[in-house]
Amino acid sequence: MATNSSVSVKKLIEKMNLKNLTPELDVEALKIKQPDINRTALQLAGYYEHFETSRVQIIGFVEHSYTEKLSDEQRSLVEKNFTAEITNELFAFTQELKDVLTKKQSLS
Repeated sequence: MATNSSVSVKKLIEKMNLKNLTPELDVEALKIKQPDINRTALQLAGYYEHFETSRVQIIGFVEHSYTEKLSDEQRSLVEKNFTAEITNELFAFTQELKDVLTKKQSLS
């Protein structure tokens, strides 16, 4: 349920000790107005019924691991459908995921 109050993405980043991976965006100006969140597992699998795009979308280790196993065609379809109208997206990287990504980057 949307409310009239909001919080800046910058405040969320500071409060949760997150790293901003999009420094080109003005996170002070970006506002979160929807207090509910959504884990994106069903949407990544192609189910969009009752999908609320105004919620913060959390992509964690499980969701990221799932997308790594998709074919290029499947990933393209997910990206097209999933990113169409999302207003807030949060990648919640754990240390484990950070280690996996670091290892993959060093192998490239």
